[in-house]
Amino acid sequence: MILESFGKLKVGDILEAIGDRPFVDLIPKLEKAGYNIEVREVGGFFVLKVTKTESSKEFKWKLKSATITWMR
Repeated sequence: MILESFGKLKVGDILEAIGDRPFVDLIPKLEKAGYNIEVREVGGFFVLKVTKTESSKEFKWKLKSATITWMR
């Protein structure tokens, strides 16, 4: 879901994701591609906030594995 959303972002759009790990593999790739990144811990979870900028570059993802957690 997160990876699919990047292709739909326009300049100035913000994407937020919540995870139980701090997105350490994803952050360097997003920063290198020119996205503004903010990560904060809230109640034991990590919130990743990604903003597309004018200098953001499109890039391709190779998904090795994923864990999806549904919150209710």
